[in-house]
Amino acid sequence: MKKVILLLLAVLLISTVFVGCDKNLASALASKAKHISLDPDIINVKVGETVEVKAKITDGNDQPVTVDNSKFEWSIVTGADAIDIVPNGNTVKITAKKTFIGNAMIKINHPEALSYIQRVVHITKEENSGTIPEEEKGDIFFVIVGDDTFEASPFWYSINNGDSLDLRVEIKKTKTSPSLEVDNSKFEWTIIEGKDFIKIEPNKNYIKITAIGRDGSTSPIIKVTHPYAKQEGRVEIGIAP
Repeated sequence: MKKVILLLLAVLLISTVFVGCDKNLASALASKAKHISLDPDIINVKVGETVEVKAKITDGNDQPVTVDNSKFEWSIVTGADAIDIVPNGNTVKITAKKTFIGNAMIKINHPEALSYIQRVVHITKEENSGTIPEEEKGDIFFVIVGDDTFEASPFWYSINNGDSLDLRVEIKKTKTSPSLEVDNSKFEWTIIEGKDFIKIEPNKNYIKITAIGRDGSTSPIIKVTHPYAKQEGRVEIGIAP
């Protein structure tokens, strides 16, 4: 009986030693694991701006590890039409293109890292839209909501008294070119004539125009402006009885 008890104790002791070894081994491996981290980790860049991001390798205890910086690999996962990148070892320069506001994503890898990482590049609008080069601007075009026909500014439309008209505007270099990617919140709508005869409800690049009266001679005029537009757009409203 004593031999059985001693045998069981020996097995238990050996198991405890191996479990302890496994834990120590796991801890040691974790402390040696190499991870990629970025500075800054949250990437924000304004339209037209260039920022520099730096990568480094750390161990499981967040301590820097010396590696061959030339082995870092930078790539664009999504948003190649939104950003340009210029890698240089463990640094990269990221430039946000002038006609895009939104998000892109980059990927960073290193052969000694446990795994690659991906980070979102947040693209925001310029603080001073007045600095936009003239060649980057376009013209404002009006579109009747529900009608695919584009009309150049100035634009004229007739509605009955009491009726409404829904319009959308877009900024394009030419009548047939794709619309520019702009901050739609920057559109500003103003009644410059006939304020007593129409009501407007602007919503970024959309507007609802309602005729609320007429005098038979006044045609209300609305203008819309945007920092990316070369000049204002105008729409004249004829009000029928």
